[in-house]
Amino acid sequence: MNKLFKGALVSSLIVLSFATFWNYYNVSPNDWSALFMWLPVYISPIWSIAGASYLSERRKN
Repeated sequence: MNKLFKGALVSSLIVLSFATFWNYYNVSPNDWSALFMWLPVYISPIWSIAGASYLSERRKN
């Protein structure tokens, strides 16, 4: 795993934990579906960064 991928992973964890924390304290438990609705939005930039870094690694080798 290269640095870019690790950075993307860490940032995704930070964003997800912050989103979960925010939802838990500011949204009623009935609105947990909202978190799962936004989950792809949180994850999509991480997957694109990870995919780009993976492709650049493959191109090097």
